[in-house]
This record gives sequence, structure tokens and C-alpha cells, in this order.
Amino acid sequence: MRLLSRFRAFLAGCALSLAACQGCGDSNTDATDTGAESAYTPESGETPEPETPNVDPYASLPSSPCGPKSALVTRTLDGDTIEIAIGEGKEKIRMILVDTPEISHNSKEVAECFGPEAQAFTAGRVGGGEVMVGLTYDTDCRDFYGRLLAFVHVADQGNSELSVLNEELLAGGFATVLYISPDGKSEVDRYRAIAAEAKSALVGGYGACAKFNP
Repeated sequence: MRLLSRFRAFLAGCALSLAACQGCGDSNTDATDTGAESAYTPESGETPEPETPNVDPYASLPSSPCGPKSALVTRTLDGDTIEIAIGEGKEKIRMILVDTPEISHNSKEVAECFGPEAQAFTAGRVGGGEVMVGLTYDTDCRDFYGRLLAFVHVADQGNSELSVLNEELLAGGFATVLYISPDGKSEVDRYRAIAAEAKSALVGGYGACAKFNP
């Protein structure tokens, strides 16, 4: 009888231990599940932001042996000339088909009418050392002074089409047309039409200067 009583007591103890273990398991499972839910449930009203792809806006521009098709602008030298970074060095870019008034480089020089305004416009578009521009070239890679000759393209936020700074200078009355053959031959008539419209409307230097002919 004593053995039977002890055996029954042993079985009862096992049953209690098993029940206790099952309770612990349920408790751990609930905690794990709760943790999983809190880890993956977004905040109320929160909308995940989509990733913005890093797309080069100048990738479609044609390559040229003259120079890079995109570069960081490091300085604005005047209205029609900028400086870009190429590798460890720098290059000056002279814009094709446009001529802006001269600025004063020292105390002995006098700036031409609307020269500072032209420089300020170009600096506002591509200055600050943070703007990448696109570059396309024509027949001659460089001018007499060794500067790269190019059309300067600017990617504006929210605009799928590239702006051409050369054209903007003419349209705003900051420059006149300067055609030195053969560069810009295919565009010179269109550029002259842009300049004529600005002159007719007395835009920029045409309205501000007694004589605007850089």
C-alpha cells in the first residue's frame, strides 16, 4: 500500500510539473509573438517613403573626346565662362555662341554695363561648388586661350528636360550672340532669333544699358 501511495504521489507530482512547464511555454510564446508584432507594426498614420533612384540626368548626353559630359562647377569666372573639376585638376569652360559683358578683375579695370549681372545670373544657376552640369561640344575642343568650348546643360528639379545655360543667357538679355566658325553653326540661327526677341522686349542689358553689345 505504501508503494502504491508513493507511486500515486509521484504521478501527481509529474502531472503538476508538466502543467507548470506548459504554462511557461505558453507565456514565452505570447511574449515572443507580442515582440514580433511590435517590431513589424508601423506607427499609426506612418507611410513608408519610397526610395529615390540615383539617376544621372546627363547620362543621355553624347560622349566626346573633348572632355567629360558632366562635371562639378567650382567657380563662375564671368557670365560666359565657368571652371569645372576634372579629376584632380580644373578646366575653364567657355560657352559656345554667347558673349557676356566683361567684369572688373582688379581695381584698374572697369566692368562693362551688365557684366556683373551676367556673372551673378550664371553663378546663381551653377555656382556654389555643389552643382553638376552637363557638357556637349562641337567641332573645336578649345579656343585660342586653351579653354574648353561647350554648351552647358543644367538639370532643374522637377523638370525632365535639361536647360541650356547658353540659351538662358541670351533669353535674359545677359549676352549677345558670338559666332566663331565652325562651332555652333547648326544652332547660330536659332540663337540669333532668341537674342532678337530679348532685344525687342528690352530684356536685361538691352533695357539697362545705353549700348549693349559685348
